[in-house]
Amino acid sequence: MNNGHRVHVVYTDFSKAFDRVNHSILLNKLNSLGVQGNALKWLSSYLIDRQLQVRVNGHLSASYDVKTGVPQGPHLGPVLFNIFINDIGTNFSSEYFLYADDLKICRAIVNDSDIQALQHDIDQLSAWCLNKKLDLNIKKCAVISFSRSHTTHPTNYMLNNKVISEVEDIKDLGIIIDSKLTFTKHISKITLQAHKMLGFITRTCRDFADPRSLLNLYYSLVQPILEYGSVVWSPYTDTLISRVEKVQRKMCKTLIYHRAQPTRNISMEEICCQYKINSLKSRRQIADLAFFYKVVNGLIDAPEINSSFEFAPVNLTLRRNRLLKITKSTKNYVVNGPLNRIANLVNSLHNDLDFYGGTYSNFITATKNKLLDYH
Repeated sequence: MNNGHRVHVVYTDFSKAFDRVNHSILLNKLNSLGVQGNALKWLSSYLIDRQLQVRVNGHLSASYDVKTGVPQGPHLGPVLFNIFINDIGTNFSSEYFLYADDLKICRAIVNDSDIQALQHDIDQLSAWCLNKKLDLNIKKCAVISFSRSHTTHPTNYMLNNKVISEVEDIKDLGIIIDSKLTFTKHISKITLQAHKMLGFITRTCRDFADPRSLLNLYYSLVQPILEYGSVVWSPYTDTLISRVEKVQRKMCKTLIYHRAQPTRNISMEEICCQYKINSLKSRRQIADLAFFYKVVNGLIDAPEINSSFEFAPVNLTLRRNRLLKITKSTKNYVVNGPLNRIANLVNSLHNDLDFYGGTYSNFITATKNKLLDYH
């Protein structure tokens, strides 16, 4: 997109992937990877001859044999599934991302040959699924075209002789991503959801004598809705920032009327000070800095993101003005995107915070002392 090209991303959906893992195929793959002898026999006994029963209202069904699938409760289940699926992109020419059974295939579209190459990768995926005896749910598969252009270019990718539906936005690990990368729809969704939850709390708990009980419920049930994945979608326009903060302002107004001596004259700032309520923007900034610290110190295994943070040239001054390079662009989604936003924040605080030394706990404490009004 930075070069003016469209980026097509194919989102796939497996039908009951964990329950459809073929035991023979999995055991053969484990054997080829060097898991042999007693270890392989143990895993075979773990998978084969399993039985299940269903209990409803004290009544127990007859047992039935489980002929496919890996157990999803124990830690071993996801490991076995990852081993089963880890060669899914061997024959792809496009970039792909795999998280458990969540697969995305991406390609920048410069010309028609890129469209053909992406279609070939989809065909390779279909062949892989046939070989591994897994099914794709075509109704839940989708393709999205990321572009800042106002000109649309309909996609016609096929999967098993059926057209993959094209969408303008899609939920990716709980975050709604739109084709323009504005995250407006995601912010609208979470603020609506947060307002509903806050309304439920205030209606249910209107007789609570202690306002702090309401505040604790807000912190537990509402704030997480507004903060999940904020490193990805954190807004940069005043309108969207205000829309998110509006939920918390509503909470503050609720606290005003739950005080022992309610008054209309108390300001929002006084309420925040009394109950030590920090702005959601400052909390998102802490989340950004925590993410940066974890990436550059190896607490999160993300080498591509780590390499995107480049050191700025050294200036012959006592105190460097910048620690990290800022990507220059005329496009808002680049200038205000996660990497640039975090880099700008790091540059503004690198003389006050140690990003490359000390413990994570000490770093977070220092960051909160620097950014939060109340502790």
